[in-house]
Amino acid sequence: MPATLAGRELPAEQFPELPWRTDWGSERDAALMADYVAWSAPRLLTLHGLGDQIRAALEVAARRQAEVVDGLYPLYRASSIAA
Repeated sequence: MPATLAGRELPAEQFPELPWRTDWGSERDAALMADYVAWSAPRLLTLHGLGDQIRAALEVAARRQAEVVDGLYPLYRASSIAA
């Protein structure tokens, strides 16, 4: 790591809510990414700082994976207590 970066801190606002882009060049790529997000939705809901719109969309997608959501429930409770 360069010495100029040692100890550097960035506020949370400097980072996107989700770590990927949404402007894909082809419908195929956009569909693949949508499938990945839907599959990841239960896990993504454990992230702090999600906006209401993104959280609502993830919750809709997560409903299709009830068993995964059930297994992650303790993490959801922990994240809501910490917030």
